[in-house]
Amino acid sequence: MQSVFVENGGSTQRIYESLLVEPENLSIFSNGLAMKIIAELGKKPACAMDLAKKLQQHEQKIYYHLRKMKDAGIVRLERSEPR
Repeated sequence: MQSVFVENGGSTQRIYESLLVEPENLSIFSNGLAMKIIAELGKKPACAMDLAKKLQQHEQKIYYHLRKMKDAGIVRLERSEPR
């Protein structure tokens, strides 16, 4: 079953696909770097290497947070390609 969020704006409505996060996974968002990663991924899909460069962080830190978010169902692997 898909969850949606409906925003009423006067005579218009916007419908957003939403994600239900289990309470035990909410701690992922307590980290500032995780929030920055989510913000960047919200703009466009990116790999860990590109996120590390953009956020000026070590690539392994990015991988760590992405793995936690993937395990929680917050992000998903869209595609894989050699670099």
